Amino acid sequence: MDRQTRMNPATTSARDSTFLPVTRSELVRVLAEEGALEDREALRAFSGLLAHVFHFLFHQEALSMKGDYAPFNPDAVNLPVFRLTREEKEARADRLVQRFEYILRRANYHRIEEEELNDLLSQASPWALKLKVDLSQYSRFCLYYRGDGHEDRAFRGVTTLYRKRLLKVSVFHRLALLVQFVEEADAREDTPSPHIYIKLFKNIPRTDLEMLFPNTVPQMKLLDKLRVMMPLIGGTGTTLIKIVGAAAISVFAALLIAVGFLGYAVKTFFGFLRVKEKYQGTLVSNLYFNSLDNNLGVIHRIIDQAEEEECKEALLAYYFLLTEPEARAGEAALDRRIEAFLEKRFDVHMNFEAPDALEKLKRLGLLEGDTGGRLEAIPLKSALKQLDEAWDGYFTYE
Repeated sequence: MDRQTRMNPATTSARDSTFLPVTRSELVRVLAEEGALEDREALRAFSGLLAHVFHFLFHQEALSMKGDYAPFNPDAVNLPVFRLTREEKEARADRLVQRFEYILRRANYHRIEEEELNDLLSQASPWALKLKVDLSQYSRFCLYYRGDGHEDRAFRGVTTLYRKRLLKVSVFHRLALLVQFVEEADAREDTPSPHIYIKLFKNIPRTDLEMLFPNTVPQMKLLDKLRVMMPLIGGTGTTLIKIVGAAAISVFAALLIAVGFLGYAVKTFFGFLRVKEKYQGTLVSNLYFNSLDNNLGVIHRIIDQAEEEECKEALLAYYFLLTEPEARAGEAALDRRIEAFLEKRFDVHMNFEAPDALEKLKRLGLLEGDTGGRLEAIPLKSALKQLDEAWDGYFTYE
């Protein structure tokens, strides 16, 4: 088995195009260089204030999620000061999952529903381990992806006569997983029942999702089983014939042949263990190189991603409402203009969600009032003042 990867990280499929693979700072620089606004410094200041506002709002989400996750964090180092009842734990766990999914959606992740997941788990991979996944052992479970595309991976196996060949493989660029075991499964697998495990992975082939799940059971492929068992089966028949023939001459000779066969059987057993260890080693290696973060670290990472996405969407909507009259005709017009710009400037085919972006601007007071059905953004200097006042308003003490 041999693998090699070539990939264009900006390549995404049409069905997952709500994510803009450009950083906020690079987007601001590009918009400033477009020349539609003379005051570039004001645009940069607006972007900075916008980022601070979203950072503050998502910081509150982070504090809330960290508090809800504390009783379930397998990496916790702080002592539990207050003992929670079972009902309180259930309520916190439910709230954590709801907020986790909400933040993932704000970061433009998409849920993999059960029907699609079952279909993916049933697909065969040319190189992956054969793993058995039992979803019934999870009391809470969700799986989200962001960005899917293709990689060219080198493959060497029986079907290629062990010559290296490039295969085009469909992959998920990012995968976020949350699981909590049912108590019975925890007891059986020696996994502490209160824990909730959160994982973030990168560049996972669609046919290799099994390796992400905890407590999966590696299963030997048919070829490996034949390699281990066929010599033993063939040797058994031959040895029995030799023992019968030797027993007619000498019991001692028959005993020697039997001992020799026993040694061969032991060797075969250890060969089976080596194959199993190879499978386990491959699984560990895959997870090591494809894992991005775990548990509390995932929460911090996706909140940062959500801040970035929310800020870029609001920035794009405000900029084009401010600079291009044709974009003010309505949501559809704004949508089309921004999508055309992103395709031309970044070669990104993105499905910009104008209603969501406009709702952000409305909450922040960056849209004009009644404008006869047209969309109007307040002037840039007024927007700076509005964001400054909004920031000051978050801390009101008398």
